[in-house]
Amino acid sequence: MNVRGAVIHPNYDPGTLRFDYALLKLDSPVLYTPIEVATPFLSELYTAGTPAKVLGWGFMDPKLPILPDDLREASVPVVSSQSCGEANGRFLDPATMVCAGELSSSSSSDLRPDACFGDSGGPLFVSVDGRPVQIGIVSWGFECASSKTYGVYSHVAAGNEFISSRPVIAPRVPSFFEQTVLSGDLRVGGYAEVSAVPWRGDPLTSVAYEWYDDVGNLLASTTTNRIELSDQFGGKFLTAVTYASNEGGTAQVGSESVLVPGAEPTPQPTPQPTPQPTSTVTPTLLDQTAPAVTRAGERYRPYRATVFVEVADGGPVSSGIAAVTAELKIQFPPNTRTGSKSSKGRVQRKRISAISAGSSLYRFDIDRVKGARYRLLISATDGVGYPSNVIGVDLRRQR
Repeated sequence: MNVRGAVIHPNYDPGTLRFDYALLKLDSPVLYTPIEVATPFLSELYTAGTPAKVLGWGFMDPKLPILPDDLREASVPVVSSQSCGEANGRFLDPATMVCAGELSSSSSSDLRPDACFGDSGGPLFVSVDGRPVQIGIVSWGFECASSKTYGVYSHVAAGNEFISSRPVIAPRVPSFFEQTVLSGDLRVGGYAEVSAVPWRGDPLTSVAYEWYDDVGNLLASTTTNRIELSDQFGGKFLTAVTYASNEGGTAQVGSESVLVPGAEPTPQPTPQPTPQPTSTVTPTLLDQTAPAVTRAGERYRPYRATVFVEVADGGPVSSGIAAVTAELKIQFPPNTRTGSKSSKGRVQRKRISAISAGSSLYRFDIDRVKGARYRLLISATDGVGYPSNVIGVDLRRQR
């Protein structure tokens, strides 16, 4: 079954494992009759000594990390909160937890029937008039099959209100999806469009867009993925943030940054020379053609990369190339933490200049950090200030 999304109990405490409940919402109904779930009115199911069973695909021996191919079950009687508290200590919360299992009556170290690693989330159930009723969810224990402590389960009847709820799944994007892309007529007087996002979760109630420059200033807010580029966008790197909302919450995805060139300078009229009686003066021709940048290739060395571009100032008259620059975006790898990763990692932006590599060829030399992502947005200007097109280059990651 495909899972549409997950919802964790709002009071879940990862330190104490209180309210250790989560719901998985499926994309379509199951074809089975679901197991009955205990309610607060069935408190007698939690009476100490009541026979119960736990199911799972977890370890069959705590010292052998091998998962079975078949679903396993173990018989474990329900234990009173008092007995469990005496054995398991202050970490037990009788309001949200129930215990099951057996202790050794001797000094024997033989293993007891119990749940183990890999069984978390599995059901603990009892039989009522021949039908199974779930009373617990595998949660935690000090060690598997211990002869000194009990297995601890989330108390299903105590969490019944949350378990029987139908929460809305907030929007989210697939784990492989990183950012949106800007396209369109990216110049003053043109327009920009941000690509669609493959949102997952329950249906959206609204989608909104915010448009920022490269230093984080909000330029505009829209309800569509398209914006007209007025003068205020000229000469700035544009980024779009897409927001999606429903009753479950709001999620956002940022876009790449693209340069919106400023308005092209208006050519000045050619001054007319004063006629001379004895000579003829030829008017001076002006460069009226913007330069063009094309990708010429990359070269990779350990911790260093070189990007080559070719810059041409076409037309009958050229004023020469004044500058070839790039906005360099560096997305550093996230810091590795205990068992998980932090967010995507910080992003750094800076402007760098190219070095002439002879004739119309220019190069950028970039020192790289292992695991970081590098993207260049390259453009040029000629001697009279005409801006070129902008090309994007993504560097191969240093592993």
